[in-house]
Amino acid sequence: MRVWSVLVAVAMVCVLAIPAHAQRRRKRPKPPPPPPKMAMPGTETERPVEVTVARRVSVDDLQEWMDAGLEIRFVDTRSSFTGPKIAGAAHVPELEVLAWSKSLPRDSVIVAYCTCSDEHTSINAVLKLQRAGFIYAYALKGGLSAWLKKSLPTETAP
Repeated sequence: MRVWSVLVAVAMVCVLAIPAHAQRRRKRPKPPPPPPKMAMPGTETERPVEVTVARRVSVDDLQEWMDAGLEIRFVDTRSSFTGPKIAGAAHVPELEVLAWSKSLPRDSVIVAYCTCSDEHTSINAVLKLQRAGFIYAYALKGGLSAWLKKSLPTETAP
């Protein structure tokens, strides 16, 4: 009888330990998509990159990337603003985004956002960046309001 109770106790511990172990394992964040196949600059086969659709990223994916330690440059593309902005974001109006990006490496992860209901301003900025060779440029789905809904870090604009 005693052996039986020991076996039952050991089985219970094993069954209870499995869910705890499964909870500790976190899914790895999805990295940005791989860069498109492009010719090296300065070669005969170099051609302008045709970009017609801006890449977009959700706040949930951004959170995973930030938790994984990915360095992300946020760009507020509103022409003028008051109130909150994403903490650490640079204020770069859409028309100035290419001049701002000249000193950045082409493999920088850049997330542009605005407060437009259809993300028009940030999508235009991302299209410009993608055409300039920034392979990891994204527009934030839902813009600043999606960021605020998740209560992520913000700061007051000057």
